[in-house]
Amino acid sequence: ASEDLGKRSKESFSSLESMFKSPYQWILNYKARLRSSPLSKISDDNILKGNLIHHLYELFFQQNTHVLLDATLNTEEVHRWFDTTFVQLLHEEGLVLLQPGRAIEMAEVEEIARNSLFEFIKQLRAAKVIEIEMEGYNEGHFFGGTLSGYIDARVVNEEGVEAIIDIKWGGKKYREDSLRENEHLQLVTYSFLRGQKLKSQGWPTVAYFIIVDAVMLSQSSEYFPKAVVVNNNAEENIKQVWHRMKNTWDWRQGQIKQGLIEVTIGNTEPDASSQPGEDGLELPDSNDYYNDYAVLTGWRKS
Repeated sequence: ASEDLGKRSKESFSSLESMFKSPYQWILNYKARLRSSPLSKISDDNILKGNLIHHLYELFFQQNTHVLLDATLNTEEVHRWFDTTFVQLLHEEGLVLLQPGRAIEMAEVEEIARNSLFEFIKQLRAAKVIEIEMEGYNEGHFFGGTLSGYIDARVVNEEGVEAIIDIKWGGKKYREDSLRENEHLQLVTYSFLRGQKLKSQGWPTVAYFIIVDAVMLSQSSEYFPKAVVVNNNAEENIKQVWHRMKNTWDWRQGQIKQGLIEVTIGNTEPDASSQPGEDGLELPDSNDYYNDYAVLTGWRKS
């Protein structure tokens, strides 16, 4: 029944994005609870590498908080820490990279990890960051109930001003495009969550840090002076993007209450009910690049 398919008590950015762009996957995942076993495969791709380096950064700032406060950066100290910790992490979380025949790939990952760590430190020091929290859990109220999520990096500068960094393995061009067109919805969501906590300070500045390219991307250099600035062509601020997200939520919830579930896969044609209108997000015609339910839809890729 359609009344059983409505909003849940708690959502995350992942579930919001699924509802916006692929509501049938939202239903099958979060309502029907049809999920593949986490033991079905061992991660052995960019997800593994990204997680490995995320954890490397997290350990570094847990063990070396003084690096952000010292007047100069002791590069030899950082190199020594890296040499010890990276090898340990590989044995704990990245054993597949130590398999025979993968020495070149492992060496490339090590070089990327080392270079990106140094660049990340430089970016934070240029921004006069004195505090960093990685993978911090945040929860707040939003138009659909409770919203929660883990923020990759929440930083505070010497003036007490906060910013949010989403750390990605790759996809520099994609992230640049998302900033340019105000489609950086995950960062918008986290800025909203932190804005609730900060209140008088307002919603924090947001940025991407791309590991492979060792580059910080932001819509301005006001907070991160060494970031690559991606000009916002959309002529709207982060709160206006959040408002469009709310309108899209209301629209999708209205469809679901009517028992209408859009199947947004390739080889289908969108119709008049596939877009929320000018006040909502512009949604892709299909969204099945990552799809655990392709067999259930009955369609095949061409």
